[in-house]
Amino acid sequence: EEEIQSLVSDWRVAITSGDRQTEKTLSENVSERLWTPISKVFGRVSRIVVCPEGPISAVPWGALRTDGEKFLIEQCSVVLVSSLKNVARKDGADTGKFSKGVAPSILLVGDVDYSGTQRASSPSVSNVGAFRNERLGVLSDLPGSRIEVDTIKSLFEKKFPNGAVVRLERDLATESNFHALSHRKRYVHLATHGFFSPPNLNTELLRYDNVSESRVGVRPRFAHPGLLGGIALVPIDPESSFGWEDGVMTSLEAQGCDLFGTELVVLSACDSGVGFYANGEGVIGLQRAFHRAGAARVISSLWSVNDDATSELMTRFYAVLWGDNLDPTDALRVAQLSMIRSPRRFEGSSKLRVPDFGDRKSTRL
Repeated sequence: EEEIQSLVSDWRVAITSGDRQTEKTLSENVSERLWTPISKVFGRVSRIVVCPEGPISAVPWGALRTDGEKFLIEQCSVVLVSSLKNVARKDGADTGKFSKGVAPSILLVGDVDYSGTQRASSPSVSNVGAFRNERLGVLSDLPGSRIEVDTIKSLFEKKFPNGAVVRLERDLATESNFHALSHRKRYVHLATHGFFSPPNLNTELLRYDNVSESRVGVRPRFAHPGLLGGIALVPIDPESSFGWEDGVMTSLEAQGCDLFGTELVVLSACDSGVGFYANGEGVIGLQRAFHRAGAARVISSLWSVNDDATSELMTRFYAVLWGDNLDPTDALRVAQLSMIRSPRRFEGSSKLRVPDFGDRKSTRL
């Protein structure tokens, strides 16, 4: 298990660093240990459903190299589930039945103002200076996220002329607004910064572990794993005792949303699919949190993603999802394949042909 964990960790680093040869070698090694034994039993399949445990939960299955330059995603679609009891619903289920009674609607979060404001309830409120988030540091704007939500809005309105679109942008993209407006939305899309336990993480529980000062990289022995990851929104009250409106919606807080009736949540952010593995509990992170909040499906990333490349991938995904009426799993695969077969060089990108595009520069941290 430790060997696999180390191998997968090194592979993901190679993916995001753009080291093509190392990435290829490590991908083939992981594939030899994980996929080859499975393929020998089942042969060629059109779809695989994976319920990962332990270090395997960090494996980007679609990026496994199965035949030289070929990726597994080129051979079949991949569905990840957090529990075997969810296999029937997530593997080819009609998610439209899941959202029965919910009108066509979408909540779009993007072009977030990370500079910090004292109040964010009105678009007229002006900035009062840069805000340094204690958990994530200074965050840069994501120009690609604005293009992303603009394009998705246009695609949605073309598919659903009478559908409702709600946008949370700039200083309106707060935790309280998200909790209030995400209810009874068929689709929820977040294009923002994400994280999972970065080196400078300070959890709010440190103060209750007899630690006089929060130290970089310190974790209390009983810190809830739901506090180790989250997505960045607008900070209103950075001194909030338990993180409410501090600009970081943790996995624990996301779990408190009411998303029953939501067909799809897309977390277009870095490391949004990474989590803390707990024996007997599985992976605790954003993906699980949004499922527990009620969402039928969640799309997320296992590494840092290039801003422009992600915007392009999401545009292609929704165009196929709504234009060709495909299942979300198949729509994502089609979008990924189109990116692999006709790659573009994005600013700061190494043009590494990996399905989820994990270049470090210009990333959604």
